[in-house]
Amino acid sequence: MTLHCRPQGGRRIAGALTVLLSAVGGTLALWACGPYFPNWVLGSDETFLEMPGGVLRQEVGRLKISPDPFQAQPGDNPFQQTADADAADLAKALAKSGLSADRRAAVLARHAELRKLLQEHAEAACIPCQGAPDEGAPAHPLPPPLAGGVAVPEDLPGEIADYLQGAVAYHQGRLSDAAAAWQRLLNRPAADRRLRSTWAAFMLGKIGLRGDRKEAVRWFEATRELASHGFEDSLGLAAASLGWQAKAELDLGHFDRALPLYARQARTGDPLALSSLQAACRKALEKGPDALNPIARSPQTRDIMTAFLVSDHHGAWADPWLPVEPVEEETPEGSETPADPFAGTKAWLTAVKAAGIKDAAGAERLAWAAYQGGDFAAARDWVQKAPEDTPMARWIRAKLLLRDGKIAEAQALLDEVARTLPDPDLNEDEEGFFSPWGENRKLNSPSLAHAEDGALLLTQGRYPQALDHFLRGGFWLEAGYVGDRLLTVDELKAYVDATWPASLAAGHPTTGEGDYLSASFKMPEPGQVAHDLRYLLGRRLVRSGRLAEAKAYLPADLHPLHEALSRAEKEGNDRALPAEQRARSLFQAACITRRQGMEIAGSENEPDWTFTQGDFEIPAFTAWVAKRADNKILKPAPDEAKRAGENRAEPWKRFHYRYRAADLARTAAGLLPDGSEDKARMLATGGGWLKLRDPETAAPFYKELLSCCGNTRLGKEAERLRRIPETPECDMGVPQVQRPDEP
Repeated sequence: MTLHCRPQGGRRIAGALTVLLSAVGGTLALWACGPYFPNWVLGSDETFLEMPGGVLRQEVGRLKISPDPFQAQPGDNPFQQTADADAADLAKALAKSGLSADRRAAVLARHAELRKLLQEHAEAACIPCQGAPDEGAPAHPLPPPLAGGVAVPEDLPGEIADYLQGAVAYHQGRLSDAAAAWQRLLNRPAADRRLRSTWAAFMLGKIGLRGDRKEAVRWFEATRELASHGFEDSLGLAAASLGWQAKAELDLGHFDRALPLYARQARTGDPLALSSLQAACRKALEKGPDALNPIARSPQTRDIMTAFLVSDHHGAWADPWLPVEPVEEETPEGSETPADPFAGTKAWLTAVKAAGIKDAAGAERLAWAAYQGGDFAAARDWVQKAPEDTPMARWIRAKLLLRDGKIAEAQALLDEVARTLPDPDLNEDEEGFFSPWGENRKLNSPSLAHAEDGALLLTQGRYPQALDHFLRGGFWLEAGYVGDRLLTVDELKAYVDATWPASLAAGHPTTGEGDYLSASFKMPEPGQVAHDLRYLLGRRLVRSGRLAEAKAYLPADLHPLHEALSRAEKEGNDRALPAEQRARSLFQAACITRRQGMEIAGSENEPDWTFTQGDFEIPAFTAWVAKRADNKILKPAPDEAKRAGENRAEPWKRFHYRYRAADLARTAAGLLPDGSEDKARMLATGGGWLKLRDPETAAPFYKELLSCCGNTRLGKEAERLRRIPETPECDMGVPQVQRPDEP
């Protein structure tokens, strides 16, 4: 048996990838190793008003296509798969042959030798997929012929012998002899060819691809007819024949016949079918009206092409990692204007119009494609023909209303979309595609609708409601911005207590870097949201000095740390205690704040970026939030800037808690007498926390160390080095929580 090579399916590789980060204002762009970062919805009006894309598998799955009763049998190595099936069928046939056990074993051994020879030849000759049908390539070149003198074993059942004689001739390049052997097999009485009829018909179709495409079509249809009448199809050739027949139709220029075949093949579970369909649709768009007009006239093929276009993300979506300032697009050589990523959509809409299509069937998807292509007049026309209560029709109407400035009406429709649109059930490869490293691929999902609704609520200053939508949509960057910067601590606490109780959060771990990658296509688990938002509130309470209230919101593994910090600060501020004891306690609080400040007091977004566990900043998100001032629709609320300033972490510097820790260490040192070794150690330690990141702020620690403790060991070392010397790691008085280290 000879099949085309199947490439193994790509899998999403998790971990560090290269992403483009942009500095605020777009004046600097740099590449850095980083994790996947999630999409966000806050940005320019232009990007906000875009329609999301679909998933081709799901768009094809919703079409009214009569299902075939066949199932694909994909495998990593089709040649091994063929050899194994041939051996299993032979063993089954020999068991009924009456041959002795010794003779059966001898026949199986000789058969295995022949199969190994054919398999090795096929694998050696296989240029990946050899122009398989998904590439729309010309007929396959024959591999270098197999050497002569290869014999088919004796004592094989007749149909298996016929098939193998054809296979040997095929591998030797003797196509007419191969066809004769397989035709001889099919001329046998039906009862004598139950095992190999589908194989023979399929391979006759493959031979037809090298010459008579119409003959190929006939044999691929025969393959399915034989399988439907009960002839064995252990390799799933009936399903595969759909794709190969589509290839033959493409070679004949029959795009309108090929597309339904690929769609049917996809329904059988063939993993290559959708790639084939994409390639065929792109080729039809390249061919222009001659190919598109017949497709547009057929309701079935019209729906398939439209399904492709609303799901075709190649170059169609904005990239949030690009600098904020406009970037000049790349232009093809010799061209004066950038290539239009929606040229195919526009050509398709022209073909549909030329075909005189006016009925409502498929109107919703045509409106979707028209909107994506920037033809808003056509989108309005088609969406008026679509049913009013479908989620996508509502979403398109909402976007059109936003363009007209009718925000309240649009928002009501977005509420309905978020409530009624089903969660997309993505497979692993699709999740890898939509995980937003490199491109902001918007997907038609309820989570995105929630986020867009939240963005509109944000413009109205309805901050708790906006936060609720961002959380339920899984858009954590926006949720962190609202929860940390726009709500007061008391407003956030009231919302959390009323909506996300501790009982809901119980049992959920603290999320790690990348756990919100699915934002824009998957609704988050409510218990996890409750845990994460309560944790955000706990850190805000710590930053606000409300330690007693914070414990109820912090994760359980941070409770010992919280208790130690609370005790240390309480003792350090108790003027009734001896100064030395107060100094030791304040210094312990300083050590806790420095070593685990990210975990217990870090801001979700800037300046600390607890969202990425402190490993990375996402200044592009911050820049887009600021750029909203230029918007007409997605603009900041009147008091948003004031709130953002009042609720920010202090000092407003990266890893702000290091500065707070250093201040605590300096305050502790101030309680001790000059010349004290402990005082010198506290000053050197606190200044050491800042000396590399912020030498200017660390300079007073160095000067004080020299002036008050110049005769101490550390004071003398500082004078000799002309900088703050290294000090031993300070004791926090409690084990450090084992989470990924900050830089």
